[in-house]
Amino acid sequence: MVQIKLNNVMMKKFLLSLCAFVLVASSVFAQDAEAIFKEANKSWKSYATAGGDEKMDLLSQAAQKLDMAMKGADALDEKKANKLYKLRGDVYSELASQSIIKYQIDPEFKITDMLASMKSFESYKTLFEKASKKYAKRDAIEGMKNAVQGMRNMGSVAFQQQDYANSYHNFFNLANGFDFLKENGQTSDVFPTDKEYNDNLLYAALTANAADMKAEARPIIEKLYNDKFDDAGVYENMYKIYAEEDPDKALKVLAEGREKYPENEALLIAEINYYMSNNKLDELVGKLEKAIELDPTNTSFFLALGSTYDNLTQRELKAGNKEKSDEYFGKAKEYYTRTLEIDAENSSAVYSTGALYYNRAASMLTELIALEEEGDYSKAAMAKQTAMRADILKEFENALPFFQKAEKLNPSDMNTLLALKEIYARKDDFEMSKVFKTRIEQLNAGEKLESYFTDK
Repeated sequence: MVQIKLNNVMMKKFLLSLCAFVLVASSVFAQDAEAIFKEANKSWKSYATAGGDEKMDLLSQAAQKLDMAMKGADALDEKKANKLYKLRGDVYSELASQSIIKYQIDPEFKITDMLASMKSFESYKTLFEKASKKYAKRDAIEGMKNAVQGMRNMGSVAFQQQDYANSYHNFFNLANGFDFLKENGQTSDVFPTDKEYNDNLLYAALTANAADMKAEARPIIEKLYNDKFDDAGVYENMYKIYAEEDPDKALKVLAEGREKYPENEALLIAEINYYMSNNKLDELVGKLEKAIELDPTNTSFFLALGSTYDNLTQRELKAGNKEKSDEYFGKAKEYYTRTLEIDAENSSAVYSTGALYYNRAASMLTELIALEEEGDYSKAAMAKQTAMRADILKEFENALPFFQKAEKLNPSDMNTLLALKEIYARKDDFEMSKVFKTRIEQLNAGEKLESYFTDK
């Protein structure tokens, strides 16, 4: 192997030439940054006298050029660098302002840079941190104050457009910008009170959650929760964070929220969902009654309470508590009926009412079969069985019109078709039972069904 050795003189020359290369490269980069800055400044000046759509195009061009120039900002002397930071702040501030104005005039206007105010703040902040001249720092302060207001506006517009990720970025960085100003002895009227500051943080967390940015939302919600910020949304979202990883902790937070905000519907719904998922039927009744009290026009609550009583009916029936089962049956029917009084076409309520009668008939049928298997052919036993058959048929008859209407509302629901097939067979109407047997086969084959009862 050939070894290359450099003597001290040669090594010094090599290092000097390397340093010269680095200096030249930096110089070229600085020259590039300065040249691009001049092009951007030219676009900025042209913007002042331009009209129509050209104005926004010139702003966008200037912004893009200044982003490129920023890559060489560190190689510029302070005076030139400060001009670059300030111009970039000014351009992005104007871009944000004009975008908001155009959006307010025309909601169809497409804002091309939802983070313009953030970029403006970033440039002014850099100017503030690097400038040695007082006038430059003053310019930076004024620029940052305008930029935080811009972030508030941009966050609101992004929220209206359901652009939750950019809404989060603006709201969160708005808080950071406000904090930076405060830390440096400056005030901003963007948040006149602590409550408004914390409201903004909550918006940041909520929009982060809506954008499925749970890692970003979590520390904000935890901070607001630990600071005991007075807002039900903090407890609702804290509960959601803990629900999967620590159910006990989640329930504790939910209980705190419900105690503090007993009339809050969102927390109540979260509690209802918890009791539903854990099959706590008895506790669920009171929660749903409270929900109906808060919102007496919400069919979901009536339907859920009917379903809860329906499940209680089945539970008590299996336990042999016929009297209690009948009581719950009446309650279930009442709340299904009240659902239909609000929304006559509520397919779930229609089907559930039919199923309520059908399930009671099925339970009675099971009891009848057990009696038949006892082999008691006494007159009393036979009379009892005959009466039970009549009662079973009556329950199926009660269920039939609800399943017929359910089929009109949703012709391809398999459970409805199965129920109709069975009911007609129990009524000895084998022709109609065969009709629905065929429709079940068609549905299984992937055919699209039209309602059989549409014109009937």
